[in-house]
Amino acid sequence: MGGIVLLVVGSAVSRTLDMEDPLWERVADACSPTLRASLFRSGMYPIQEARDSLADTCLSLGLRHQLDLPGKHRFWRTVQLQVGFSGKSGAARLWAWLAGFSMPETMKTLLGETGYNGSDTFKRLWWLLHKWSASLNDTDLEEDLLRNPWYPSEAHSAIKASLSGERKFALPGIGMLDDNQVSTLLSTAKFKKREFEIRLSDFLPGEVDASAASTLRLYVEGFNEVLRLIRNEDGSRELEGGCLRIGVWNALQNPTREVRVIGQSGTLYKERLELWPDDLDVLLWEESTGRLVRDLTRFQAEGGRGYFLITRSEARIFTNLGEVNCLDRSDYWSLYSFPHGFPPAMEVILDGSAIWAPELPSIATMTLKGSSLRIRELSINSLSVEVIAPPGWAIDGFRFCGRRFTGRTAQIDISPIRKYENRVAHLSLHRGEEELTVSCRSEQASEHATGAAFQDGAGEWHPILQGKALDGGNLDGRILATSWSEDQSADPWLTLGSQPLLALPRSSRRQRYIACGESLQLRFGLMNEVTSSRITLAPAVYSTGMLAAVLEEPGRYLLVLREPIEAIDDFRIWVWERGSSLPRRLISDVVTPQSDNQGFSVSSRSVAGPMSWAIELDGGWRGARFHVEPHSKIWPLLCDAWTNTLSRDSGWYATASALRWWRFPVLMKPFREPVQAQASQFRIETFKAWIDSASPAGAEVSRVALEFYINPLRTFLWNWQPRAGECMQIWTDLQSEVTTAFEKGTISLSTTLLLIAHPVLLAKIVSEILWTNLREAEAKVPTILDNNSFRKVPSPVQISRIETEYRALFGHAADLIEQNAGYGKPPTGMSSYQYLRSEALSELKSWTDARPLDDSFFQENILRPAEALFDGEPADTNRLMVAVSRSRACCAFLVSYLLKLKGLRKYE
Repeated sequence: MGGIVLLVVGSAVSRTLDMEDPLWERVADACSPTLRASLFRSGMYPIQEARDSLADTCLSLGLRHQLDLPGKHRFWRTVQLQVGFSGKSGAARLWAWLAGFSMPETMKTLLGETGYNGSDTFKRLWWLLHKWSASLNDTDLEEDLLRNPWYPSEAHSAIKASLSGERKFALPGIGMLDDNQVSTLLSTAKFKKREFEIRLSDFLPGEVDASAASTLRLYVEGFNEVLRLIRNEDGSRELEGGCLRIGVWNALQNPTREVRVIGQSGTLYKERLELWPDDLDVLLWEESTGRLVRDLTRFQAEGGRGYFLITRSEARIFTNLGEVNCLDRSDYWSLYSFPHGFPPAMEVILDGSAIWAPELPSIATMTLKGSSLRIRELSINSLSVEVIAPPGWAIDGFRFCGRRFTGRTAQIDISPIRKYENRVAHLSLHRGEEELTVSCRSEQASEHATGAAFQDGAGEWHPILQGKALDGGNLDGRILATSWSEDQSADPWLTLGSQPLLALPRSSRRQRYIACGESLQLRFGLMNEVTSSRITLAPAVYSTGMLAAVLEEPGRYLLVLREPIEAIDDFRIWVWERGSSLPRRLISDVVTPQSDNQGFSVSSRSVAGPMSWAIELDGGWRGARFHVEPHSKIWPLLCDAWTNTLSRDSGWYATASALRWWRFPVLMKPFREPVQAQASQFRIETFKAWIDSASPAGAEVSRVALEFYINPLRTFLWNWQPRAGECMQIWTDLQSEVTTAFEKGTISLSTTLLLIAHPVLLAKIVSEILWTNLREAEAKVPTILDNNSFRKVPSPVQISRIETEYRALFGHAADLIEQNAGYGKPPTGMSSYQYLRSEALSELKSWTDARPLDDSFFQENILRPAEALFDGEPADTNRLMVAVSRSRACCAFLVSYLLKLKGLRKYE
């Protein structure tokens, strides 16, 4: 019985949760003490017997399940397959899912043809939602929707409001393609038994989950131990000891800290752990559940229930019996315990006045008409604050966001990912001898500032200066926040060159920025962008990886890493010197690892005129850096040296290949111009160097490594029209790799890269290769006498047979692209070709529009320019480039479309 009870209770609870809520903890809380003990014992995850019983229940009753998946998430997903999605998730995210962004895997499973897990009723629901979202006033569709058993009708009003054109976007941006910005390593901290308990997240970040290492290390700033992440036999990860525990004294020193997952070659993943927001004065935890109460203004204390309070260290707590002593404290925070509930008439006193009381939680202090606190955004990470007092009252100071200020104005540094409007402020006023502390809520008195900022490892925010090139290594694993004025809010996108990174990019975090000198921009609309509204946040972004700095000291160059590396002895150092077309790897005799494992010392006598440095591990790039920083005094001299190297008349193939491995920012000024000139003169050499895994840069053969040069490949070779001879040369070089993959029913790594970077060029090369082979085959056909013209002509029977064979080859090539596009099997009644077109239209829609892209717009602005580009005819291809950059379904569809249109019809 335990399994069916666990499944029923789990499904019922899941129906009420948001996606990010921890399912099993909520299920455990919902159980009676007896039931909880039988299913969970003393933990927050079902015991093995309960999980086995749940599996038996699914198998015996023929229920949907994903028990064949590795890891503990198979039980979570099995529960979700009974629910579909909850009302809260639907209200918050359904409009994004319908737009094609970050749909949960369980919903994809229900919509797919994956055996017993697909659901025709759920597919019907999804069809109804698409139809209804485009016509919310259609009552027939709405009634049909409400009758569907998968639909969370209890949240219908909220879902309808979220799909309406007047909705307010409050979600953070959702990543494109494989990127998932909300993925976190650790779950929400619980405060129990005077320590914070943090478990692994239900969904580990991809960098951690995909690591083949049996053991990874977890480093937490300020925590003496380094924990281990152990891979279980089923492929899941488990935190040694079950969870991370941080004692209260340690936590009171600093509530936020750096967290890193470390492999042998360095950090795989990093984020910041926040035990509680550090800009509040009072924080409350439930003793029984360990949960932080998020909104104190709506809190209602329950008699006899235990609570913990953490306050600013200068605060005091009083009751009708006197002052309450704290249990523990630091210079910044104090901990109080109320195991039997709050005593009568309790108040938290700060700066001489009550700021919170459990009996009056909203605002404990009085208000005064005419008093206000106004905030003006000076930049994305700074505010100007001004207090207004009624006539006759003088201002002594005020308290706002956890800080005390004197006078009536102040300028403060802020976190751009937090809201500062409508927050409670406490004002200290006096009129003659009368002193008064009053409360008010902050008011926004200016437009939102425009710009971007990133958070460093210490939690400090740094604005991105719009006129300076940006070190992408400073962004890796860090939160990036962006802001813009409300009059530019239509369909905002963060882009890196032509590559869309994120829609509605208020805040995001990526572990790696694939940057080759592209500009970081805010665009408003992609397919119908008003370019005059475009905001350039940084003119160029360049990748530096683990290499944090290059310092020149007497007798040596010091290469500084971003963090200590355990395997530092296995790293190798490369240098690119003035006048050389290629870099060289330094011998170990001239390189000395630093004793702190966080850098290398290179003898200056061993290097002549360094322009750039790189670090390598087992053939793989781990970081690179210019010898001097951009915008330094001698930067122009270094640029001149690089321009000379990039403009050499010979050896471009080897140089271009090395540039790809180096992650050199070829799209950054002033390097772009000489590279463009070389790419225009040596197109096939550039193509092979940047796409062929067998090129000299191919020591690091992985899709991630190759994808670094997608934007340069697309940019520099966008208008290339390869001749038949060039295409045959490409085929000669890549035939073995392509044929091997074809025999396995897949496409090669190089083909995949070209498919994503430039699908029109891929279709052109495939067509030219097949056309050339077709002509050669037709040329070998023996001639026969034509009785009608009395002339010798190639045998019509053999010509027809050859053309039929090549029509089939064009079809096979198109089918292979469709099958390996990464979108799975199409729904019943729809071909792969139709499915890719549908997905492309969905992915290319506006972020603020629930409807797919208009088919006629797609035909006019995407397909026709693609045909023109294929044929070498003039056309406006700006929207085509956006579509290729944004949608992989569009890339695959374009290749299939062009092969079928141009290839099959050429000889009809």
